[in-house]
Amino acid sequence: MPDTRLFRLQKFSLTQEHSALKIGTDAVLLGCSVDIPEYEKPLADSIPASTNKQHSEEQNKRITNRISILDVGTGNGIILLMLAQKAIEAGFSEIELTGIDIDSGSISDARTNARLFAQSFGFSASLSSTGDSSNDLSYIKTAGCPEITARLDIHLNCISLQDYARTCRRQYDLIVSNPPFFINSLKSASNEEKIAKHNDTLPQKDLAEGVGKLLAPNGSFHLILPPNEAQCFMKLCCSEQKVLNKECSTVNGNLTIKSITAFKTTAAKPAKRLVLQFQNCSNQQTLSESQAERVNTVGVDECTIAVENGENRELEEREIVMMRSNKDGKGPATTGSKKEAFTQEYLSFVKDFLLY
Repeated sequence: MPDTRLFRLQKFSLTQEHSALKIGTDAVLLGCSVDIPEYEKPLADSIPASTNKQHSEEQNKRITNRISILDVGTGNGIILLMLAQKAIEAGFSEIELTGIDIDSGSISDARTNARLFAQSFGFSASLSSTGDSSNDLSYIKTAGCPEITARLDIHLNCISLQDYARTCRRQYDLIVSNPPFFINSLKSASNEEKIAKHNDTLPQKDLAEGVGKLLAPNGSFHLILPPNEAQCFMKLCCSEQKVLNKECSTVNGNLTIKSITAFKTTAAKPAKRLVLQFQNCSNQQTLSESQAERVNTVGVDECTIAVENGENRELEEREIVMMRSNKDGKGPATTGSKKEAFTQEYLSFVKDFLLY
């Protein structure tokens, strides 16, 4: 009999018994929003032969079928594992996953879920696993002994982003975060829930600085926020030369906003959540006055201009309406089933993960 306590996705399930916050729509939206391009294996004749050992090692690094992902505030690991599924399906054979969270209960659930995920995708524990077994998990998938076709290295640590950014000496190809975002609002009586929901322990400034240190060149950073908080974060990541508001402080000038996905409950309502994608681009140009004004007024229907490689480029934006509207268009439609309540656009968006 299946365990009814598990949160079930199409290809794997998760426990959330000890997590500070249970799985919500925000986590699913962020996990579905992140695109991981398919790995393109280089042609053998395109790799020049070399007798120089150091040069050969550099060649091997460039063609390694590997991706590294960091989830800030990982909770029970749902977003991290959704991206692991995407990386597997995209053809990556070496997948390094790191999840950090300051709630020990959430990390405990994330460890359990990493094992459940590995089992669901046919991975087995690696005998060559190194490090602290409670924090570092290693799994391999074989096509037939002794050939290894895929490897999962999972690191789960109960640590703040501030401390992790100070001590970590590596960078990641992809960073994601569903951060605590409440700033000035009534707080829960539960200390764990208060920490998970309110940004007292992870202010936006600390999040931007930490990501700036940990994101590899040309790496991408994705996070989900309500529109007002998203606007604040975008301003925070702009340099003083890019924003007309003189009170806007410079945090990380290398994070360039690349895309915004707006999610609406129904078509008539304003966006409830924005998923922002940034890229680590060190070569950025100063925005014009009109472009800077748009950064200051970014909202549901208007977005900023990114400047990349010396050329102006319209920010990629899309809007997804989640639920069908009723006849007067002011609220969700009354339907006979849960699936019928959602738009085809939304069902297509979550089709690889949610069960309907």
